[in-house]
Amino acid sequence: MKRFEGQGKHILALIILLIPVVWFSSQPGMLDGEWLGLSTRGWFWIALVIPIIHQFGSMLFWRLELYGKHLTRLLGEHAFTAFKAFFFPGLIGRPISVLALALADRNSASVTVWFLNSIALIMLPILIYLFYSIVRYFGIERAAGADHFLEEYRTKPLVVQGIYRYLPNAMYVVGFFVIWIPALVLASRAALLISAFQHALIWAHYLYTEKPDMVYIYGNRLDDQVPSELTNESGGLTQKREGE
Repeated sequence: MKRFEGQGKHILALIILLIPVVWFSSQPGMLDGEWLGLSTRGWFWIALVIPIIHQFGSMLFWRLELYGKHLTRLLGEHAFTAFKAFFFPGLIGRPISVLALALADRNSASVTVWFLNSIALIMLPILIYLFYSIVRYFGIERAAGADHFLEEYRTKPLVVQGIYRYLPNAMYVVGFFVIWIPALVLASRAALLISAFQHALIWAHYLYTEKPDMVYIYGNRLDDQVPSELTNESGGLTQKREGE
């Protein structure tokens, strides 16, 4: 069924990624501590569940709209606005939950703090450049997958300014620095693990949701406009739709 193309592999990737995460969480003494009255274990599961709900929920809404315009049939012109009310809180919840986890589990990593902070310092200006490029050249509407909902976004030119000149998949490669940085600065092993989990999971989203959607939406125009770049330029969180 076209609506769920690739989702068996998407779910399999999720299961494989969950194995080390669940193993880690079950080890004695691994999730001690608390922040704002909630245990580290509680923050750990919140930071784990939010990206899963956000990612698979976005997939479901995108596909329902892409193959049948079911949200538009239900909500009319407010369909995309309603989707954004789901998409952006989940997107913001990803780094916030990791930050909370890192605060609850701070200084638990055995790696030298200055080394972790140095990595975060390298990531920060690149992340700032990405945010600038999104606001200046890309636009927030595309971040939420506007081309699944609105025809006019399917004819817009490719974004090749700013960071997109160098990294067509900038959000996948660089965007998740926003999750890694608090984990690194606070030297939290639990937050570092969740950061790795979230970053790997979003690439599964690209392979099994994003890429098939791009092929369906843009078809041969992708080959005409950007030969050999189908695997480097995609929607949602990439050059066509920055954001999941």
